[in-house]
Amino acid sequence: MINKMIDKLKHSSSNYLEVFDGSKVIKMAFTELYQNVLKASNLLSAMEIRSGSRVGFLGNNVYEWVALDLACIANGVVSVHLDAKLDSKLDECIKAYDLVRVFSNL
Repeated sequence: MINKMIDKLKHSSSNYLEVFDGSKVIKMAFTELYQNVLKASNLLSAMEIRSGSRVGFLGNNVYEWVALDLACIANGVVSVHLDAKLDSKLDECIKAYDLVRVFSNL
């Protein structure tokens, strides 16, 4: 069902996503979001991150997390969103959540 929703993005040029990124609002047409989800899916594949794997997101809320999170969902990858302030406990979280990769924008 989620893959059908993601597939519908490619035909929805009139709808868009808005993300507040620091001091600006980014508007992204769903058709462009769809292309970015495909790119993120290819990235996951290239990194050999497979269905059932767990990845962490560490950092501030940005548009790229939306595309990467949707790619994770579409590929059966579990995303774990980590608090940007947990710096000293990152190793503990990697072990506790069995993360194969942590993506960060810090």
